[in-house]
Amino acid sequence: MILTEDGYIATCAHVVDGAKSVKVTLNDDTSYDATIVGTDKQNDIAIIKIEATGLTPAIVGDSETLTVGSEVIAIGNPLGELRGTATAGIISATNRTIEVEGQTMTLVQTDAAISPGNSGGGLFDATGKLIGIVNAKVSDSRAEGLGFAIPVNSVLDEISDLLNYGYVTGRPYLGVSTQDVTLRSRSGMWYYSDGTRCVMVEKVVSGSAAEQAGIQSGDLILKLGDKTITSGDELSSAIGAYKPGDKVTLTIQRDGQEMTMDVTLGEYKPQK
Repeated sequence: MILTEDGYIATCAHVVDGAKSVKVTLNDDTSYDATIVGTDKQNDIAIIKIEATGLTPAIVGDSETLTVGSEVIAIGNPLGELRGTATAGIISATNRTIEVEGQTMTLVQTDAAISPGNSGGGLFDATGKLIGIVNAKVSDSRAEGLGFAIPVNSVLDEISDLLNYGYVTGRPYLGVSTQDVTLRSRSGMWYYSDGTRCVMVEKVVSGSAAEQAGIQSGDLILKLGDKTITSGDELSSAIGAYKPGDKVTLTIQRDGQEMTMDVTLGEYKPQK
């Protein structure tokens, strides 16, 4: 969806994830090379920019007013070939919790026809106002008419941050990359019974909260506060419950010895 007359456009993060180049084609068949301004995988939102002026932005509505039965129209590019296709339906549910691209999201559900290629397209109310961003559908031979969209109110702050800063502000950041591991008892190595799951630190980001706290590659993260950590997803979720500047206690194992470390979380900023 076009956000501003000078070429800022919103789409889904999974649409541009890993892209080496991005091209935008308008309804008059004019094509532009686009740059990725910023992405937020947590909310599946991305902002891209084309060098154009005089564009007509979408009018943003209020997704909080949606109720089951509200009439909606989805506009997108199904199959990547049918640009500008509009499909009509209703809101089937206002707060479905589903997983999209590994992220748990709360979305609005619609029975408007959604196909591969619709992701990043708008979901509009009966007055033509943008109330959602289409990002998922259920692909199952046993079911039809199960499409989903990000309610626009839930990502207005994130869109504003991406436009202004290129990233979402206020996100806590530890600064490690990890691998999920299942511990095996070995003399001189991991002193846990077989089957214990946790995460192993593969890399510590230079200058991060983790480095400042003394976390090292090879450390095993067992707990954050009182929460047992058995996977990288659990670690990310646990960190997300805090704010930048909060102090948390990590229970780790290093060289077979268990210890605790206090870490003051930083704020996530994309590395340049």
